[in-house]
Amino acid sequence: MNQSTVINQIKELKEEFGIKEVIFVGDRGMITTKRIEEMETGYEWVKYITAIKRKEMMELVKDENHPVQISLFDHKNLTELVVYGKRYILCHNPYRKEEDVNTRLYLLEKTKVKLESILTRVNKGRLKNKDKIAKKLYKWIDRWSMEKFFITEYDEGYFRYKLDEEKINRYSALDGCYIIVSNVAQEEMGKEEIVNRYRDLKYVEQAFRMMKTTDLLVRPIRHWNPERVKGHVFMCMLAYLVTWEAKNRLSDILEKDQTKQCEGNSLREVWDSLAHINIGFIEAGGNKIEQVSDINKYQKKVLKMLNAQINKKALIRLSLRN
Repeated sequence: MNQSTVINQIKELKEEFGIKEVIFVGDRGMITTKRIEEMETGYEWVKYITAIKRKEMMELVKDENHPVQISLFDHKNLTELVVYGKRYILCHNPYRKEEDVNTRLYLLEKTKVKLESILTRVNKGRLKNKDKIAKKLYKWIDRWSMEKFFITEYDEGYFRYKLDEEKINRYSALDGCYIIVSNVAQEEMGKEEIVNRYRDLKYVEQAFRMMKTTDLLVRPIRHWNPERVKGHVFMCMLAYLVTWEAKNRLSDILEKDQTKQCEGNSLREVWDSLAHINIGFIEAGGNKIEQVSDINKYQKKVLKMLNAQINKKALIRLSLRN
């Protein structure tokens, strides 16, 4: 869903289902600052839970007058601040810390390459004019939001730069940190629940990934009639509901242990295993006899967990009755 259509979609849901209040959970790209302002001014019945972009977080801690400061981030516990009715919940993810470090090092190096190019040209006398040096410098110094980590000097025929190690060390305290923002009242949701609801977005992402690329393959849509396209998507949603229920029932064999392995490996492997079960029919003398192919121990376990019924005789034979 494009962020510009968020409000319209919420309004349609409200009108169709008579919803009085909505708590909309969206990622950084879906609920932007502009969307938040729109919700807070014209749609008071819409509450939101989202996270601010890292660049915005950096701007907050850079502002000495803003209550959100680096020293308030706790790597073990959640810290909450309320500023003008808006809740800021300061979080830390240790698994994300390494990613933030690597990203910063990569962008610092990219910036250094550009600054080194300017330095080389100035030292060789190819770039002398102060204004032209400044133009080149400001073209690259903050291209990747790295300006704050560099100290630069320039004049006629002169250019120098160095890393601001003190500031780099200061901001490195934010590695793995992120801020969740919400206007849901504290008495309605505690900070832990707010964070959990935001983290639940991963299930939405998994659902779309499953529908697009792994199990359900909603695309390609080989229909031209709008109603048939809707029907195709609706059937995919029903299939996802079945898949979701199956994953819940089979959670014990799908859950990975410390070796990163699990008995089922994946739901696709479970389906492939069950696909080898066949039910045959024999008609003789007016009688119809059902026969089930041999079922191994693993298939029996899956069928029992799914509470699947093949037929009465098969249930007795497999001892799957409760």
